Amino acid sequence: MSNLDIEAPPTVFTRAHFPSPAQRRMGPMTFPLPLSPYVPEDTMKTNTAISDIPSPSKLPVFPLPVTTSQSDEFEKMKQQLLEALQKIDDYGKKENELQSKIDELDTENKKLKAEVEKLIDQDNENKNKLTIYEEKARMMKLDEESKENMLEVLQYVELLVNENNTLQQENSTVKMINNEMTQEMENLTVLKNELEIALKQKSAEPEVTLESELEDTTCTICTEEMRLKKCAPCRRRFHKSCLEHWLQEKNSCPTCRAPMNV
Repeated sequence: MSNLDIEAPPTVFTRAHFPSPAQRRMGPMTFPLPLSPYVPEDTMKTNTAISDIPSPSKLPVFPLPVTTSQSDEFEKMKQQLLEALQKIDDYGKKENELQSKIDELDTENKKLKAEVEKLIDQDNENKNKLTIYEEKARMMKLDEESKENMLEVLQYVELLVNENNTLQQENSTVKMINNEMTQEMENLTVLKNELEIALKQKSAEPEVTLESELEDTTCTICTEEMRLKKCAPCRRRFHKSCLEHWLQEKNSCPTCRAPMNV
């Protein structure tokens, strides 16, 4: 139980417990005395109408048993209450002091953070400078080494140039041979296409037999030889005089009826 936990008195004294001398009666007292209940003032203001509040004259009058123990207890509770209030004030002051210390520590912490960030920036800057210096030293070392090996590099470059020229000459020769082979392949391709076309035409021509060959050597109109005119679709041959006489009547082949002219 802390010092702030103060027990409330069992009874709150009101004006009814202190009657006037005219109303006070002396006589034997019986215990326990009926005491009026405590009603808080804010509850009376909010939850009780003015007409519901009894006036002091209507309150019951009870004789007050005044004893030394109750007075001592009341003084003791009053003293405890004062001590509790004093402790609350002390705690409030301590809390304010702690809050001020916390604010000071926060301010110092912010300052320290700013200093740390500044140191970090300086460290990064120093690292960058060190890197630049190291790179410069490395480049200077490379320059010295390159100067020492310059002649060897020039000789190697000259050798590479000569090899490149040789390769270019060989490449031009290879290109010329390639062009010749390409031209030859194109000629062979053209020849192949011509042979395929001729083969297709040959396969499309009708089969030549002895009978068709004999028929092809005679005129279809007079059945005589010495043909002079040929029909393209059916490959029949005719004498010129026979064909002219035939075409005077009909403008078509006498065999396949295809259109013909003299």
